[in-house]
Amino acid sequence: MMNWLRANGEALQGIGSILTAFLALLALVGVKIQVDAQAKVASAQAAREIYREFLTLSVAHPDLADPGDCPAFSDKGAVEYAFYFEHMLYTAEEVIAADATWSESFDHIFENHGANLCETKDWAGYTPAVQALIARVSLDICPRREACPDDE
Repeated sequence: MMNWLRANGEALQGIGSILTAFLALLALVGVKIQVDAQAKVASAQAAREIYREFLTLSVAHPDLADPGDCPAFSDKGAVEYAFYFEHMLYTAEEVIAADATWSESFDHIFENHGANLCETKDWAGYTPAVQALIARVSLDICPRREACPDDE
């Protein structure tokens, strides 16, 4: 047995080096998988937190959450609504980026904002997922939406 080890020592050392390198590579792959999983969990948690914040804002300001078919805001109210609407779009972007299955959850939320969705034509600054959501909701609500007195 000792003679065999002496005769094959270099080969065994080479195999040991290759095995060590392979195990190191597996460890790196394992670390990458773990980091990616942590990033996904963190992204999902951040999306839930943003959505929770949006719901809190909506409950605190129901006039902004559902402004009606023809909203008539004061100057201050119009500014508040513009920021609310932008926050709604940001929330949709972040949540859908974390989990695309949430897209349909925003349909009803977006339907409450038909006046703004149907009057705005350029959504280029938003993610493709949010653009698709806006297009889907707009196709449903814009054809049946009656014009507001100031739209004419």
